[in-house]
Order: sequence, then C-alpha cells, then structure tokens
Amino acid sequence: ADFNNDKIKDILVQNITDVRSNWTYNLYLYNPKTNNFKKVIGFEKIKGPTYNPKYNIIESYAVSGRNWMGFYKIVKNKVYDYKININTDGFDTKFESEYDKAIKRIVKRKI
Repeated sequence: ADFNNDKIKDILVQNITDVRSNWTYNLYLYNPKTNNFKKVIGFEKIKGPTYNPKYNIIESYAVSGRNWMGFYKIVKNKVYDYKININTDGFDTKFESEYDKAIKRIVKRKI
C-alpha cells in the first residue's frame, strides 16, 4: 500500500490484533534519496487503517462496543490525529452525512 501518496509502496508490518480483531500495524515509508525506510511514529495506534488518496488522509475503522471511524494524516513521519470520530454502526444515511461533515472539517484544516 502507498500511505503517503508518493506512488511508492510502503511496508506495513502487523503490530497487534485486539479482542475484536482490530488490527494495527507499524508503517515504514520508503525514502528513495537515502534508499531506506523510516518508521512512522504513532501509526501503530491506528486500528484498521486505509489510505484515502483523494484527501491524503488515513481512515481508521474499529469495531468495539460501538463501531467508529477516525481520521489521521502523516506529517513528517508522525501521525497527526484530527480528533474526529464518527459512529459507523449500520453505515446508514446518517453515517454518510457524518462522514461528509468530517471530510469538510478536515479539508478546512491546513495541516
């Protein structure tokens, strides 16, 4: 997967899976200038990460007593947490509305 939109695949190494099978990973970004990988600090705390290239963000999906989605960004090899969480139970029309609101808030922030 490419988590920083540089068109170079990065390396995900499984970290843990919790009691609800929420997987976390360590992420290493490739740097072609130095021909090595650098670990992204804090990525291992993101449950079920997927990359959204349209907004250059990482979306987290976690199953718990209540299912939720969080939003993150990689900034200088560290994870920035937007501190926006939305309920994903049922993925109904309310979810779509809440997701759209979250994306609008994210786009307004210049990180």
